[in-house]
Amino acid sequence: MTHSGLSILDYMVERTMLRPRDMIQFCVYSKDAAMKLQSFEIDGNSVKQAEYPYSEYMRKEIQDESKASIYDIDLLFEIIGEIGTGIITRKDFLRACNSRNIVDEEAALRQLINLSVLGIHRPSKQDNTSTILFRYSASPWERLEPSSELFVHPSLKHELGLIESSKY
Repeated sequence: MTHSGLSILDYMVERTMLRPRDMIQFCVYSKDAAMKLQSFEIDGNSVKQAEYPYSEYMRKEIQDESKASIYDIDLLFEIIGEIGTGIITRKDFLRACNSRNIVDEEAALRQLINLSVLGIHRPSKQDNTSTILFRYSASPWERLEPSSELFVHPSLKHELGLIESSKY
């Protein structure tokens, strides 16, 4: 079990974008961390240690995927890092973009949602619960509209220096 109450596997899966290459890389980093900790198995400690290099890996993956995008992903990562939390408000993001002279803040926001850097809050239609929806877990035809609260993908927390949020 991890500190979040999830099994180690669920914790790791939550930090991938459901791509096999992400899980494989996270497992490699976890194995390396376990070896450094002189452990013969991947446990919560080795997974926690692996999050740092894995977070860097995920940032680089997203940078590679966004080369042809509208805005410089490094600048957008900087903005998220300056906001500093895993949950950011749309208002704070748009204000930070404006202070950096990004002309179309809404396009920048949509780019981050389409890259699954940011997820949106999705209330359940059946009960009083809600989920966080990222582009990779949504239906291909579903349009994800930015909500007032946006959730930074948990794999990026360490690389962007974000403070853990109690809501996510």
